[in-house]
Amino acid sequence: MATVNFTTQEFTSRSDQAFDLADKGESFVSTDETYLAPDKELRRAIHAEELLVGVEKDIREMFREHTTYA
Repeated sequence: MATVNFTTQEFTSRSDQAFDLADKGESFVSTDETYLAPDKELRRAIHAEELLVGVEKDIREMFREHTTYA
């Protein structure tokens, strides 16, 4: 099995070739490395653990609202 490397720019112009490779069971790799610098919105970000606490709370509340006991 061959692996073909594409940069993001090459992938944009050669996407048909990449998908043909995938259809044949071949693989392709995007070799472009782009660093996204933090912006002013970074301070609003939360950690996964903080998100999980909120999600669990919401799920428990939804369960309580939609569960009836006989």
